[in-house]
Amino acid sequence: NLMLEGATPPSVRSTLFGANLLAIAKKTGGIRPIAVGYVWRRLAAKVACDHVKEASAALLAPKQGGAEAAVRAARRFLDNMEPGQLFIKIDFRNAFNTLRRDCILGAVAKHFPELLPYAASTIGSPSVLQFGDFVLQSDEGAQQGDTLGPLFYCLTFKELLESLRSELVL
Repeated sequence: NLMLEGATPPSVRSTLFGANLLAIAKKTGGIRPIAVGYVWRRLAAKVACDHVKEASAALLAPKQGGAEAAVRAARRFLDNMEPGQLFIKIDFRNAFNTLRRDCILGAVAKHFPELLPYAASTIGSPSVLQFGDFVLQSDEGAQQGDTLGPLFYCLTFKELLESLRSELVL
């Protein structure tokens, strides 16, 4: 409860909200760092996710639904395209890790202010990421592997997606 209230002591935040990194090989080469956060952080984040589960689904739908729904919608669109129509897929490189944290916190404050104390304590200051003997500082973006990372990403990009004018935006 203290973590969800944003009352985690600042002296332990960099470690508690840090993570161990796993390096997963990408199909296209390179590695994808996956952050495996500490159990208390993951547990608190799961409670926070459960608290906003229904509201976030309603807020983000239909443009940010599940992957399966997006694939079906894209296939239906492609199957029914008329001559002269164009389908464009945009993919952001390293998207989770490059979000500005002030933008994430602004989106959380706007849409789920009840999560702001927790979000501010988890990403409001740098945290420690460990990969074997190497230590990195996490001071930008949402960590891939963070239970709240996908929600943070979706909330941050919500207005951008809504500003796009097209027959299909996912």
